[in-house]
Amino acid sequence: MVLKARNVFGIAVLIGVLVLSGTSLLAADEPRYGGTLIYGAATEPSGLDPAITFSTGGQRMASNILETPLRLRDSDGALEPALAESWEVSADGLTWVFNLRQGVKFHDGTPFNAEAFVFNADRQMNPENPYNQYGPWVYWEWLYRNLVVGVKAANEYTVEIEINTPFAPFLNYIAFPGAFSMSSPTAIKKWEGEYGTQPVGTGRFKFKEWIRGDHITLAANEDHWEGRPYIDQVVTRFIPDNTVRSAALIRGEIDLMLDFGKTAYTVLSAKPDIRIILSPPVNISYLAMNIRQKPFDDVLVRLAVQHAINKEEIVQSLYGDLGEVSNVPIPRSMAGHHSGIEAYKYDPELSKKLLAAAGYPDGFDTELAIYDAPRGYNPAGSELAEVVQSYLAAVGINAEIAVADYTSHIAMTQRREHKMAFYGWNADHLDPDGFIYTFCHSESAEPGGYNMPLYANPEVDALIDRAQVVTDIDARTELYLRAQEIVNAGAAWLWLSSTKPAFAISPRVQNFIPNPLPVILHFDRLWLSE
Repeated sequence: MVLKARNVFGIAVLIGVLVLSGTSLLAADEPRYGGTLIYGAATEPSGLDPAITFSTGGQRMASNILETPLRLRDSDGALEPALAESWEVSADGLTWVFNLRQGVKFHDGTPFNAEAFVFNADRQMNPENPYNQYGPWVYWEWLYRNLVVGVKAANEYTVEIEINTPFAPFLNYIAFPGAFSMSSPTAIKKWEGEYGTQPVGTGRFKFKEWIRGDHITLAANEDHWEGRPYIDQVVTRFIPDNTVRSAALIRGEIDLMLDFGKTAYTVLSAKPDIRIILSPPVNISYLAMNIRQKPFDDVLVRLAVQHAINKEEIVQSLYGDLGEVSNVPIPRSMAGHHSGIEAYKYDPELSKKLLAAAGYPDGFDTELAIYDAPRGYNPAGSELAEVVQSYLAAVGINAEIAVADYTSHIAMTQRREHKMAFYGWNADHLDPDGFIYTFCHSESAEPGGYNMPLYANPEVDALIDRAQVVTDIDARTELYLRAQEIVNAGAAWLWLSSTKPAFAISPRVQNFIPNPLPVILHFDRLWLSE
């Protein structure tokens, strides 16, 4: 017996975008073919194999080259068929069956079928596979290693994935451009460890060239199963400086940019020909207090920190209209968000009283660790630490700022050496499990996880574990609401803010619709006016 699968959990509210300047989001012109879109990217990707790269820039490019069994619809984030035409799950929730689309070819002309599907999974999950050595397979390790038991071909166009426990977020995981993005087995065998520089998928665009330090070019796939895209090609130029990118957009040298902060937003919003689109936030920025180190093992100290910080002022001064205050680990645009939990009141005098009650009437010295460059969830970068430092100093907490590059910052926190550390998260999929499990479950407090306060609460674990199994949306929401209430009482995280992904677009770009996930950037439905 099988049960027909559906979108068991995703974004709870309508995924809409807000056009703040320029012309309407919807195009006035009729669709036309041809032209080259110039995208100004803030960073150069580390690679283009989505099974390996943790790079947002790499995922954005790869989402146009490679496809997944399911995909997130740009307009509202709903799951829809892609390389799988339909899917089913067994009555016990342990076997997922995907019926693959027939007649699809990779860009190198080889067929996409169940054999190719299984090859992509096996190179990541099987240490004996000769191509396994070219990892690390970051998404397989993170999302699937402890979940997927096996992947096999039932026939030429049917794949069965066996998992070890019913898992409600599974379809949202499958739709994410990571482990189940389909690459050509022939290309993988040809390029081996260099495949990430020569990706071959089934997507609407083919990889054309990568000139290091300058640009990546994608060309239209004339033979795509949905038909070719409107534009002929996409050239992604790497322009790290926001001021330089903004000037290039204003001069018409690029057509699209994102990942910019308050200053660039203010400049671009004043230009009548530039459209600014804001998407609902699907990220969180926070400050973690390591509860396994003194003095943060004392909840009174953690509460003192909460009451010492004016989050409203921080968000307004650093992010302006791009930011909003967060009080819980699940963003407001996602199902399971607890809107009833209010921020700890900004009250420096109460903070001092709490410190005195905890045995620190004169405050204490500590360290405040942060990454050196802006992130999608914190466009202000290390400036955030300076602002928080000043609030802490006002109540007697003397925090020395330790700035490191992002890789070193994460390595230090993974060694669990931090006292107070800034971190954040951009959604990888649209299931709230990706936030609350990642941040708050005790398993994620182990090395390799992202529970930065090292928080462990058996009741919270039980609620999250139960929510992973239950498929009813209302029942899952109730479990998440209760878990967030318990987490809030522990005060181990200072949830700071979410930021709205912002897109700045030239007047010749028509019908651009952002995907709800910032790591997905589709070019296939837009066209260029003359």
